[in-house]
Amino acid sequence: MDLAVPHVAGSAEISVDAHRNEAAWNAALPLPDPFVVVDPSPGAAPAAATRAWILSDDRALYLLIEADDPQPQQIRAAIGPRDSRTADDLVGLYLDTTGEAQRAYEFAVTARGVQLDGIRVASDTQDDLGWNGWWSAASRITERGFVVEIAIPWRTVLHPRDCEHLGLRIFRQNARFGELSAWPAVDPDVAGLLVQQARMGGPGRLPPVTGLDLLPELTWRWSDAGAVATPVSYEGLSPGLTARWTPGPRTSLLATANPDFSDVVPDAPQIGVNQRFALHYDERRPFFLDGQEWFTHPFGELLYTRSIVAPLVGERATGEWSGGTAAVLHAIDTTPLPSLSEGGGWSEEDLEGRWASDAAARVRVDVGRDGQVGVLLSDKSIVGTDLYNRLGGVDANVRMSDRVRLWGSALVSATTFSDAPAAVAPAANGHVEYASRSVVVGTEGGRHHARFRAENGYVTRSDQVHGKSWLSLVAHPPSAAVPQIAFLPVNVYYGWTTSGTLRDLGASGPPTSRSATGWPHSWAGSSAASCSRTPGSIRVRAGSRSAGP
Repeated sequence: MDLAVPHVAGSAEISVDAHRNEAAWNAALPLPDPFVVVDPSPGAAPAAATRAWILSDDRALYLLIEADDPQPQQIRAAIGPRDSRTADDLVGLYLDTTGEAQRAYEFAVTARGVQLDGIRVASDTQDDLGWNGWWSAASRITERGFVVEIAIPWRTVLHPRDCEHLGLRIFRQNARFGELSAWPAVDPDVAGLLVQQARMGGPGRLPPVTGLDLLPELTWRWSDAGAVATPVSYEGLSPGLTARWTPGPRTSLLATANPDFSDVVPDAPQIGVNQRFALHYDERRPFFLDGQEWFTHPFGELLYTRSIVAPLVGERATGEWSGGTAAVLHAIDTTPLPSLSEGGGWSEEDLEGRWASDAAARVRVDVGRDGQVGVLLSDKSIVGTDLYNRLGGVDANVRMSDRVRLWGSALVSATTFSDAPAAVAPAANGHVEYASRSVVVGTEGGRHHARFRAENGYVTRSDQVHGKSWLSLVAHPPSAAVPQIAFLPVNVYYGWTTSGTLRDLGASGPPTSRSATGWPHSWAGSSAASCSRTPGSIRVRAGSRSAGP
């Protein structure tokens, strides 16, 4: 750790306007090394230079980036909603507030000032753009290219009280040249992105960010048939309240009562023709996004919060410490969905007029270099009935070497059915992958008992023994005209029922190939999706926040 982020006690008095004209910027740290290409020609010099300066004060972390372009009139950027312009000219950073390379916040800004933000977890190979934080940015196009200035308040990101170490990676996407570059340099023969971040000295002890946030709501629902009744309403008027308490810089508690999500961006349209299983929708409701990244699991999506359709009350907590994380969630859903899994389960008739209690808990502990072991517990119970689904299991994600990684999990579920005896059923899976600059090859296998259920998750298949293998080859010729040749990647999948009947066999090209670092060849995150607005509703919202740094 040779570098430290300069820190200004109190306020640096920086105005976020894409100009480096405040006196505090004279104390900023300029990046000592140039940006290096990540894709398509790892290790090469970029088509245009990029410079960056960084500093902090008691309120925020500040970054200013100058991106040169020999033809600024051809910069590719347009105006659009937040998180939408992933293919534009942009710059950004991954910020790991602990320096432990387990989770990083992502902030990016296009040349036209459109913000993108999300989270990257060490065990994931894609960025999740579902998270939205409170931060400021400005950009402007100049005669030399474009300039971006970013301010990230410390209260927006969870961090230790003594913030002695930061993990940092700054990147630039040059859309016209199809080029992604970054600082520090990325070794394509080392699998993983966060493990290669720059580890820098942090600002040290920061002022406390504890406080209480309150967000009251009042919704009036009306249709052509008159006032719309809900479990908590009078003549169509429905009050609600969401509260967040931050008892410490790495702990967050959130509670909600009768929340209204009608102002969230509507779901992206999907075609359901010839669809064997229920459609999958990404989560965008703020209550469910807090700490959602820690529920990721090598088995699949074992916590699918979109199955909690209309929560009456909900509570969740997230805690982090050096070497581990914990997250819990509970909600009472007034409109539970029928089973998503094949092979029977809970029908619409079983759940009509019923409420569901949904709960999940997840603990992850760091092991070795860039590895984790975890425990997941989940319960979904239908109130007033004997129907329940309880799930528990252990999992591990271990780095064997720079190029080889292993994942695996073992689970067991206990489920009661309305039309069959109660069942205890196991499931397991394993995964190994080798990744370098030229080759990504891996294989995966698993087994689901016919009665295995994960009612809080999006696990659509049961009664199967399955496997998958994949191979991707990339060549890097020593030619500026042809910097990369990607051979058609192959994905072979196969599956049988537990009794030995063939149910799947095929091959295809994966929709997205990726480099050994886990950085997608096309910088992009999840698409926007969320709850649909209720027709005929009028919503009035007011809120207050306690004073704090």
